[in-house]
Amino acid sequence: MNQHGKQQLPFRYFFIVGQARSGTNWTCNLLNLHPAINCHGEYHFERLFDGVQQFTAGPHGLGYRDESLRRRTHEWFQDFVRASLDAQVGLKPNATWMGDRTPRPLIPLLPDCPHLLVIRDVRDLIVSRVHHVYRNGGPRHEPFKTRLQPEIEAFCADPDYFKKAPEKLSADREWIANLASNWARRMRFDLDAAAEAKAGNAPLPMTVLSVRYEDLHADTDGQRRRMYELLDLDPALAAPLGSETKTSAGFAKENPHDLYRKGQVGDWTNYATDPFRTIIKEHAGDMLIELGYEQDHSW
Repeated sequence: MNQHGKQQLPFRYFFIVGQARSGTNWTCNLLNLHPAINCHGEYHFERLFDGVQQFTAGPHGLGYRDESLRRRTHEWFQDFVRASLDAQVGLKPNATWMGDRTPRPLIPLLPDCPHLLVIRDVRDLIVSRVHHVYRNGGPRHEPFKTRLQPEIEAFCADPDYFKKAPEKLSADREWIANLASNWARRMRFDLDAAAEAKAGNAPLPMTVLSVRYEDLHADTDGQRRRMYELLDLDPALAAPLGSETKTSAGFAKENPHDLYRKGQVGDWTNYATDPFRTIIKEHAGDMLIELGYEQDHSW
Protein backbone atom coordinates (compact mmCIF):
# COMPACT_ATOMS: atom_id res chain seq x y z
CA MET A 1 0.00 0.00 0.00
CA ASN A 2 1.22 3.53 -0.73
CA GLN A 3 0.74 6.66 1.40
CA HIS A 4 -2.71 7.24 -0.12
CA GLY A 5 -3.96 3.82 0.90
CA LYS A 6 -4.00 2.51 -2.68
CA GLN A 7 -2.56 -0.79 -3.80
CA GLN A 8 0.95 -0.26 -5.13
CA LEU A 9 1.31 -1.55 -8.68
CA PRO A 10 4.24 -3.94 -9.27
CA PHE A 11 6.05 -1.67 -11.72
CA ARG A 12 9.55 -2.34 -12.91
CA TYR A 13 11.73 0.31 -14.51
CA PHE A 14 14.16 0.63 -17.41
CA PHE A 15 15.99 3.37 -19.27
CA ILE A 16 16.85 4.06 -22.91
CA VAL A 17 20.00 6.17 -23.20
CA GLY A 18 22.36 7.25 -25.95
CA GLN A 19 23.23 10.41 -27.80
CA ALA A 20 20.86 12.83 -29.49
CA ARG A 21 19.83 11.51 -32.95
CA SER A 22 21.18 8.04 -32.20
CA GLY A 23 17.81 6.32 -32.50
CA THR A 24 16.41 6.54 -28.97
CA ASN A 25 12.99 7.63 -30.29
CA TRP A 26 12.79 4.63 -32.60
CA THR A 27 13.91 2.28 -29.84
CA CYS A 28 11.21 3.67 -27.57
CA ASN A 29 8.55 3.21 -30.26
CA LEU A 30 9.63 -0.39 -30.79
CA LEU A 31 9.42 -1.18 -27.11
CA ASN A 32 5.99 0.42 -26.83
CA LEU A 33 4.66 -2.15 -29.29
CA HIS A 34 4.65 -4.58 -26.38
CA PRO A 35 1.55 -4.42 -24.15
CA ALA A 36 3.64 -4.69 -20.99
CA ILE A 37 5.82 -1.67 -21.79
CA ASN A 38 5.01 2.00 -21.19
CA CYS A 39 7.96 4.19 -22.23
CA HIS A 40 8.09 7.97 -22.62
CA GLY A 41 10.57 10.84 -22.66
CA GLU A 42 12.46 12.99 -22.40
CA TYR A 43 12.58 13.29 -18.62
CA HIS A 44 16.24 14.32 -18.28
CA PHE A 45 16.46 13.13 -14.69
CA GLU A 46 20.23 13.51 -14.97
CA ARG A 47 19.86 17.27 -14.50
CA LEU A 48 18.31 16.77 -11.09
CA PHE A 49 20.77 13.97 -10.36
CA ASP A 50 23.66 16.38 -10.92
CA GLY A 51 22.19 18.62 -8.20
CA VAL A 52 21.82 15.67 -5.85
CA GLN A 53 25.45 14.74 -6.45
CA GLN A 54 26.61 18.28 -5.69
CA PHE A 55 24.44 18.48 -2.57
CA THR A 56 25.87 15.24 -1.18
CA ALA A 57 29.48 15.91 -2.21
CA GLY A 58 32.09 16.77 0.39
CA PRO A 59 33.72 17.90 2.37
CA HIS A 60 31.96 21.00 3.74
CA GLY A 61 28.25 20.58 2.99
CA LEU A 62 25.93 19.00 5.52
CA GLY A 63 24.54 16.85 2.72
CA TYR A 64 27.90 15.09 2.75
CA ARG A 65 28.81 15.24 6.45
CA ASP A 66 25.44 14.01 7.70
CA GLU A 67 25.21 10.36 6.61
CA SER A 68 21.48 10.21 7.33
CA LEU A 69 20.77 13.32 5.26
CA ARG A 70 22.93 12.00 2.44
CA ARG A 71 21.08 8.68 2.43
CA ARG A 72 17.64 10.34 2.58
CA THR A 73 18.55 12.68 -0.27
CA HIS A 74 19.38 9.77 -2.56
CA GLU A 75 16.25 7.92 -1.45
CA TRP A 76 14.14 11.01 -2.18
CA PHE A 77 15.63 11.30 -5.66
CA GLN A 78 14.96 7.65 -6.45
CA ASP A 79 11.40 7.95 -5.15
CA PHE A 80 10.92 11.01 -7.36
CA VAL A 81 12.11 9.14 -10.46
CA ARG A 82 9.79 6.22 -9.73
CA ALA A 83 6.83 8.51 -9.03
CA SER A 84 7.44 10.45 -12.25
CA LEU A 85 7.42 7.26 -14.30
CA ASP A 86 4.45 5.85 -12.38
CA ALA A 87 2.46 8.97 -13.27
CA GLN A 88 2.23 7.75 -16.87
CA VAL A 89 0.24 4.67 -15.87
CA GLY A 90 -2.99 6.13 -17.26
CA LEU A 91 -1.56 6.03 -20.79
CA LYS A 92 -1.20 2.25 -20.65
CA PRO A 93 -2.89 0.85 -17.52
CA ASN A 94 -1.91 -2.78 -18.08
CA ALA A 95 1.80 -2.14 -18.52
CA THR A 96 4.18 -3.47 -15.88
CA TRP A 97 7.40 -1.93 -17.23
CA MET A 98 7.76 1.86 -17.01
CA GLY A 99 10.55 3.37 -19.09
CA ASP A 100 12.32 6.66 -19.66
CA ARG A 101 13.76 7.55 -23.04
CA THR A 102 16.30 10.35 -22.73
CA PRO A 103 19.48 11.00 -24.74
CA ARG A 104 21.88 11.17 -21.81
CA PRO A 105 25.01 9.49 -20.45
CA LEU A 106 24.88 5.92 -19.16
CA ILE A 107 24.51 6.68 -15.45
CA PRO A 108 22.34 4.44 -13.23
CA LEU A 109 19.64 6.46 -11.47
CA LEU A 110 17.81 3.53 -9.86
CA PRO A 111 19.29 0.22 -8.67
CA ASP A 112 18.86 -3.00 -10.62
CA CYS A 113 17.31 -1.42 -13.72
CA PRO A 114 17.99 -2.54 -17.30
CA HIS A 115 19.53 0.10 -19.57
CA LEU A 116 19.45 0.06 -23.36
CA LEU A 117 22.41 1.96 -24.80
CA VAL A 118 21.68 3.06 -28.37
CA ILE A 119 24.78 3.56 -30.55
CA ARG A 120 25.00 5.13 -34.02
CA ASP A 121 27.77 5.91 -36.51
CA VAL A 122 28.89 9.46 -35.73
CA ARG A 123 28.83 10.42 -39.42
CA ASP A 124 25.14 9.64 -39.82
CA LEU A 125 24.45 11.06 -36.39
CA ILE A 126 26.03 14.41 -37.27
CA VAL A 127 24.12 14.68 -40.56
CA SER A 128 20.90 14.00 -38.66
CA ARG A 129 21.91 16.34 -35.82
CA VAL A 130 22.65 19.25 -38.15
CA HIS A 131 19.25 18.94 -39.84
CA HIS A 132 17.55 18.66 -36.45
CA VAL A 133 19.33 21.64 -34.90
CA TYR A 134 18.76 23.83 -37.96
CA ARG A 135 15.05 23.08 -38.14
CA ASN A 136 14.81 24.13 -34.48
CA GLY A 137 16.48 27.49 -35.04
CA GLY A 138 20.15 26.56 -34.89
CA PRO A 139 22.71 26.12 -32.09
CA ARG A 140 21.90 27.83 -28.81
CA HIS A 141 25.44 28.80 -27.94
CA GLU A 142 27.80 31.40 -29.35
CA PRO A 143 29.73 31.83 -31.51
CA PHE A 144 27.84 29.24 -33.56
CA LYS A 145 24.40 30.75 -32.99
CA THR A 146 25.36 33.97 -34.78
CA ARG A 147 27.90 32.52 -37.17
CA LEU A 148 25.51 29.94 -38.63
CA GLN A 149 22.52 32.24 -38.99
CA PRO A 150 22.78 32.60 -42.81
CA GLU A 151 22.80 28.80 -43.26
CA ILE A 152 19.94 28.39 -40.79
CA GLU A 153 17.78 30.88 -42.66
CA ALA A 154 18.63 29.27 -45.99
CA PHE A 155 17.74 25.79 -44.70
CA CYS A 156 14.46 26.97 -43.16
CA ALA A 157 13.52 28.57 -46.49
CA ASP A 158 14.50 25.52 -48.54
CA PRO A 159 14.41 22.01 -46.99
CA ASP A 160 16.64 20.75 -49.83
CA TYR A 161 19.35 23.33 -49.09
CA PHE A 162 21.93 20.74 -48.00
CA LYS A 163 21.04 18.38 -50.82
CA LYS A 164 21.78 21.11 -53.33
CA ALA A 165 24.94 22.25 -51.54
CA PRO A 166 26.24 19.36 -49.38
CA GLU A 167 29.43 21.25 -48.60
CA LYS A 168 27.35 23.71 -46.56
CA LEU A 169 26.55 21.04 -43.98
CA SER A 170 30.14 21.16 -42.71
CA ALA A 171 30.79 24.79 -43.62
CA ASP A 172 31.53 25.67 -39.99
CA ARG A 173 34.33 23.22 -39.32
CA GLU A 174 34.66 24.18 -35.67
CA TRP A 175 31.04 23.29 -34.96
CA ILE A 176 31.29 19.94 -36.75
CA ALA A 177 34.52 19.25 -34.86
CA ASN A 178 32.72 19.96 -31.59
CA LEU A 179 29.92 17.56 -32.49
CA ALA A 180 32.41 14.85 -33.45
CA SER A 181 34.62 15.22 -30.38
CA ASN A 182 31.58 15.33 -28.07
CA TRP A 183 30.32 12.10 -29.63
CA ALA A 184 33.68 10.39 -29.12
CA ARG A 185 33.96 11.62 -25.54
CA ARG A 186 30.44 10.44 -24.68
CA MET A 187 31.03 7.08 -26.34
CA ARG A 188 34.16 6.62 -24.22
CA PHE A 189 32.20 7.41 -21.08
CA ASP A 190 29.30 5.11 -21.99
CA LEU A 191 31.50 2.19 -23.02
CA ASP A 192 33.47 2.48 -19.79
CA ALA A 193 30.25 2.69 -17.77
CA ALA A 194 28.91 -0.43 -19.50
CA ALA A 195 32.15 -2.27 -18.73
CA GLU A 196 31.96 -1.23 -15.08
CA ALA A 197 28.37 -2.45 -14.88
CA LYS A 198 29.35 -5.82 -16.37
CA ALA A 199 32.16 -6.13 -13.82
CA GLY A 200 29.81 -5.23 -10.97
CA ASN A 201 31.57 -1.93 -10.26
CA ALA A 202 28.86 0.56 -11.27
CA PRO A 203 27.63 3.09 -8.65
CA LEU A 204 24.33 1.18 -8.70
CA PRO A 205 23.85 -2.31 -10.16
CA MET A 206 22.46 -2.28 -13.70
CA THR A 207 22.23 -4.48 -16.76
CA VAL A 208 23.26 -2.88 -20.05
CA LEU A 209 22.23 -3.98 -23.53
CA SER A 210 23.92 -2.18 -26.42
CA VAL A 211 21.69 -1.63 -29.44
CA ARG A 212 23.17 -0.42 -32.73
CA TYR A 213 21.08 1.80 -34.96
CA GLU A 214 22.49 -0.02 -37.97
CA ASP A 215 21.46 -3.41 -36.55
CA LEU A 216 17.95 -2.11 -35.95
CA HIS A 217 17.76 -1.32 -39.66
CA ALA A 218 19.22 -4.64 -40.77
CA ASP A 219 17.06 -6.81 -38.50
CA THR A 220 14.39 -4.83 -36.70
CA ASP A 221 12.45 -7.86 -35.48
CA GLY A 222 15.56 -9.63 -34.28
CA GLN A 223 16.79 -6.59 -32.38
CA ARG A 224 13.49 -5.82 -30.73
CA ARG A 225 13.30 -9.46 -29.66
CA ARG A 226 16.59 -8.95 -27.80
CA MET A 227 15.13 -5.91 -26.07
CA TYR A 228 11.91 -7.64 -25.02
CA GLU A 229 13.87 -10.61 -23.71
CA LEU A 230 16.07 -8.27 -21.67
CA LEU A 231 12.87 -7.32 -19.84
CA ASP A 232 11.80 -10.98 -19.53
CA LEU A 233 8.87 -10.42 -21.89
CA ASP A 234 7.44 -12.68 -24.58
CA PRO A 235 8.27 -11.13 -28.00
CA ALA A 236 5.26 -12.89 -29.54
CA LEU A 237 2.91 -10.57 -27.63
CA ALA A 238 4.25 -7.42 -29.33
CA ALA A 239 2.29 -5.70 -32.08
CA PRO A 240 3.70 -5.81 -35.63
CA LEU A 241 5.95 -3.12 -37.07
CA GLY A 242 4.23 -0.35 -39.00
CA SER A 243 4.56 3.14 -40.42
CA GLU A 244 1.75 4.53 -38.25
CA THR A 245 3.66 3.67 -35.08
CA LYS A 246 6.93 4.84 -36.67
CA THR A 247 8.53 1.49 -36.00
CA SER A 248 9.40 0.32 -39.52
CA ALA A 249 12.97 0.94 -40.66
CA GLY A 250 13.25 4.23 -42.54
CA PHE A 251 10.47 6.42 -43.87
CA ALA A 252 8.60 6.36 -47.15
CA LYS A 253 9.51 9.97 -47.89
CA GLU A 254 12.31 12.21 -46.67
CA ASN A 255 11.27 15.38 -44.84
CA PRO A 256 14.29 17.49 -43.84
CA HIS A 257 12.08 19.73 -41.67
CA ASP A 258 10.61 16.86 -39.63
CA LEU A 259 11.74 15.14 -36.43
CA TYR A 260 11.60 11.85 -38.34
CA ARG A 261 13.67 13.10 -41.28
CA LYS A 262 14.90 10.08 -43.21
CA GLY A 263 15.93 7.15 -41.04
CA GLN A 264 18.65 5.78 -43.31
CA VAL A 265 22.00 4.11 -42.73
CA GLY A 266 24.93 5.58 -44.67
CA ASP A 267 23.23 8.86 -45.56
CA TRP A 268 26.44 10.62 -44.52
CA THR A 269 28.06 9.64 -47.83
CA ASN A 270 25.79 12.18 -49.55
CA TYR A 271 27.50 14.95 -47.57
CA ALA A 272 31.01 13.50 -47.28
CA THR A 273 33.16 16.33 -48.59
CA ASP A 274 36.90 16.16 -47.96
CA PRO A 275 36.66 18.63 -45.04
CA PHE A 276 33.87 16.54 -43.48
CA ARG A 277 35.97 13.37 -43.67
CA THR A 278 39.05 15.13 -42.30
CA ILE A 279 37.18 16.55 -39.32
CA ILE A 280 35.57 13.25 -38.38
CA LYS A 281 38.82 11.31 -38.71
CA GLU A 282 40.66 13.80 -36.51
CA HIS A 283 38.08 14.06 -33.74
CA ALA A 284 36.22 10.73 -33.81
CA GLY A 285 38.20 8.42 -36.10
CA ASP A 286 39.71 6.28 -33.36
CA MET A 287 36.32 5.66 -31.78
CA LEU A 288 34.85 4.70 -35.17
CA ILE A 289 37.57 2.06 -35.42
CA GLU A 290 37.09 0.87 -31.83
CA LEU A 291 33.37 0.40 -32.47
CA GLY A 292 34.07 -1.47 -35.70
CA TYR A 293 32.55 1.06 -38.07
CA GLU A 294 35.92 1.34 -39.85
CA GLN A 295 39.11 -0.72 -39.89
CA ASP A 296 41.44 2.26 -40.22
CA HIS A 297 41.52 5.93 -41.20
CA SER A 298 41.62 5.34 -44.97
CA TRP A 299 37.86 5.64 -45.60
